[in-house]
Parts: sequence; C-alpha cells; structure tokens
Amino acid sequence: MTIDASERDGLTRELGRLAVHRAAPDELAIFDDLAAEYFTDPQAALHPPNRDETLGFGLDLTLLTPYVLAVVAYVLPLLNDMVTEAAKEHGSALIGSWLGRLIRREPGPAAVRLSVEQARQVQAVAFEQARRAGLDDGRARLVADSIVGAVTVG
Repeated sequence: MTIDASERDGLTRELGRLAVHRAAPDELAIFDDLAAEYFTDPQAALHPPNRDETLGFGLDLTLLTPYVLAVVAYVLPLLNDMVTEAAKEHGSALIGSWLGRLIRREPGPAAVRLSVEQARQVQAVAFEQARRAGLDDGRARLVADSIVGAVTVG
C-alpha cells in the first residue's frame, strides 16, 4: 500500500523530530523552520551556501536535521513495506494506522514492532543513505541509530 504525499510528509516530519531528539536535541528549537526549508527544497536544505561552513575555530555548523529528514524520507517506504507485510495477516485497512503507531509508538491493539532483523535492515539502509547524502561515517551512524531508536523505542 502506498501513502499519499501529505501523510508521507507528516510521517517524515514526525519520525524526523523523534530522530533529531535523539541525535541533535539542540536542533529541536529550530526543527520546524529547518523542516519547512527541507520540504520546500530538499537539495537546497542539504547544501545551503552559508550553513555548511567551518568557522575559524574549527567549529562545524553542519546541522543534522535536513539530513535526518532526507534519510527518513528514503527509509519511510521501507518501513511502509514492512508494515504492509505485517498487515497481510490483518487486512490492508490497518496499514496507515499501523505505520503511524510504529512511528509515534502509540499503544493500542495490534501495535507493530520491528523484529531485530528488520531494525538492522532499516539501520543499514539509513546509514547508507546518510553517507550518500554527504555525512561522514560517524554522523551517518548517529543518524541511522537515531532513526532506528525512534522507531523501536519511541
């Protein structure tokens, strides 16, 4: 089952916020502004002309939020596929609700949980996408771990 653009953007924003809370909590104060920039022009948000600079003291100003949103947008279809597989036993009408519960960690009947293998798969895909987006291994791992943590722990 596919999700519509509005629901996809909403879920991307929600899971992105949870992941940023884990990976870069200081960015939560500007998360909404960064998310708005990202959804307006994802490439410009990932590569702004003045933001990704190093100051004279070696202070790196690269913000993680746009990268988290880009990786979440890439991983969301994988999560959707995983939830779709689980829903085959319970009916496709539950997929949207289950995907929302997975991201929001809402309690309720038949709440979806990722298996360890599925969590590892999401982590691997998220890490690879973060590297493709331009993050170094350490920051890519941080982004991937924060997304998996947000989905599995809440």
